[in-house]
Amino acid sequence: MTVDAAAGAAIREISTEHVWQWLTAGWRDVLKAPRLSLFYGASLALLSAAISAAVIASGSYFMLPLLLGGFLLFAPFLGIGPFSASRQLERGEAPGLRDAVRRFKANGSQILLMGVILLISLLG
Repeated sequence: MTVDAAAGAAIREISTEHVWQWLTAGWRDVLKAPRLSLFYGASLALLSAAISAAVIASGSYFMLPLLLGGFLLFAPFLGIGPFSASRQLERGEAPGLRDAVRRFKANGSQILLMGVILLISLLG
């Protein structure tokens, strides 16, 4: 870890080996909570397919990259559930949708603000 003297902040160096550790931890979570993981994965895949189908049905093909890019900008919000499940698994608790909803409600104002910022950057 190095320290940036100008900013006074610690900067951690991340190697490519960290990616494998993150993927391993993610698969561990999937194996511990397969139904919840499948629910989140299927939900995101279906939402993406619905966006694509709506654009294709309307014939507005030029909007597909924009809408799918916007969909990716909102991924941090969509990640609240899997992050919550991972946190519960770390604590040795059984993960569930209720905790994700509670976290979403508890941080509603921050989530809304971030949503507005992402929406402005998508439209801008």
